[in-house]
Amino acid sequence: MKTLKRIIVALIICLTITTAIPTEFLNPTLTVEAHSGRTDRYGGHKDNKNKSGLGYYHYHCGGYPAHLHENGVCPYAGKNSASSSSSTNKSNAGTTNTTSNSSSSNKNSNNNSQFTTTTNNSKTPEVKISDTSYDNVAFNALYYAKNNSDVYEACGDDAKALYNHFISSGITEGRQSSEKFSIFVYRDNNQDLVDTFGDDLIKYYDHFIEYGYNENRVSK
Repeated sequence: MKTLKRIIVALIICLTITTAIPTEFLNPTLTVEAHSGRTDRYGGHKDNKNKSGLGYYHYHCGGYPAHLHENGVCPYAGKNSASSSSSTNKSNAGTTNTTSNSSSSNKNSNNNSQFTTTTNNSKTPEVKISDTSYDNVAFNALYYAKNNSDVYEACGDDAKALYNHFISSGITEGRQSSEKFSIFVYRDNNQDLVDTFGDDLIKYYDHFIEYGYNENRVSK
């Protein structure tokens, strides 16, 4: 009889301990990271074994998960600003409609792409590039000026200056240089070229002009 009582008491103790264990210990959540490593001066790094599933090269801007920059634009650009605006709106609930509309306008501005186009409006004259001597399938001076207002403000209608900006700076910034060509899209979608050219972006540019365009390679 004593033995039976001991068994019952032991069972009750086991059940009590089991129900007292927090669920987070019973079902731990695993945090998976594609990999670790230092980023280069562009905020990204190589992923030779494609552990991230994003290809040969990707970014980790602002501590966000691994991602690509389509057309040279970070998908997380302006996230911190947008969160800050949202928090401000919550803390100031009940303010006037004018303040609310202003905050909403700021959010929309922060979520725009990194490089904006300011061409035909009341303050900016229409972009006109008459010199086409620098144009090819990978670079078009008019397209580059229209889609990079900051560059147009600095270079104006000078096709040579626009071209030199792309070769010296725009190409490493991932700016799209023509309707048919985006340097990072071309690199990230052609692994055979990555194996050959590595980080030499000018070679990708030259290759597209000489071969890639006629081979219908992914480039935009």
